[in-house]
Amino acid sequence: MQVGLSISTTAVEKQVSKLKKEGVLMRHGTKGGYWEITNKLGDKLGDKLGDKLGDKLGDNQSKIIAIITNSPIISLDQIAVQLGISTTAVENQVAKLKKEGFLKRHGTKGGYWEIVKPIL
Repeated sequence: MQVGLSISTTAVEKQVSKLKKEGVLMRHGTKGGYWEITNKLGDKLGDKLGDKLGDKLGDNQSKIIAIITNSPIISLDQIAVQLGISTTAVENQVAKLKKEGFLKRHGTKGGYWEIVKPIL
């Protein structure tokens, strides 16, 4: 894990601990086990994400929220690849989401995203 992210093992362990404490990440088993990324917002997102955010957010913004919900430690570059758009376009959309109070970033390299604004 640390090799692909170019950060120290200690930094990775610190971020994993934070995510576990926040209820975003859960470990099942030990050796041979697996990690689960949980949805702290429960059923509020699910398949109805587009319906609930559709009037307020653009298509790419809704997709960015969905991607971050499934992977809070994802980078903007990785989001751009998944959406097939430029990193600059993702940066612009994320800036709007942050300004509107939907997203918050915790940390820089090795940090994670938090969906802040409740989705009704």
